[in-house]
Amino acid sequence: MNEGLLCDYPMSYGEEPTLRHSPYYAIVDQEYVDKMRDEGLYEYLTKRGANHDNWFIGSYYKQRGALKSLDSDLEEGIHEGWIVKADTLEELAKKTGFDHLTGTVASYNSYCEKGEDEQFGANPWYLSSVKQGPFYAIECEVSAWSTFGGVKTDDECRALAEDDQVIPGMYVVGTDNGSMMYSPYYDIPGFCYGSCIGSGVIAGQGASAYVKA
Repeated sequence: MNEGLLCDYPMSYGEEPTLRHSPYYAIVDQEYVDKMRDEGLYEYLTKRGANHDNWFIGSYYKQRGALKSLDSDLEEGIHEGWIVKADTLEELAKKTGFDHLTGTVASYNSYCEKGEDEQFGANPWYLSSVKQGPFYAIECEVSAWSTFGGVKTDDECRALAEDDQVIPGMYVVGTDNGSMMYSPYYDIPGFCYGSCIGSGVIAGQGASAYVKA
């Protein structure tokens, strides 16, 4: 997939492919690990051409800074089994069972040398070659900063029980409303703000009428 999507719009276009194809794996080398530990993603990518005009969410990574505890985090992941480390790509392929790993990395490295992602069209500043061992295969799962499949409601934002009957006096609004918040609403950045306001008004009016009844 176009890994740039995860950095450009992690809650929108980046979530869709990872949601549909999880778990997915990041293959990185020691040089990249060192850069993330000592510089951080923001400094690393801005040196390579990313800026506020072409990197939508760059300011978020600027706040994160360098990943000072990355070495211990990697060791923890290796111990828990969701990170695999090997001195060579061939060894990494054997440990993970990824039969096409070495060929895939070779193709990817050729894109890095050309400065052009011929497969997915990722921006060139995301192309970091994978050449310096040791190498890491990191298992990743999709995550979201909101609710997928929250409380089911009717069109008046009233909470519904398992039999789809209204629960008297209970209203659900915003991103906790499972009847509104689901994929692919993230494809429209800012969409949740409108639904939060709208559902709040609807629920407020309904609650007021319920109390007065």
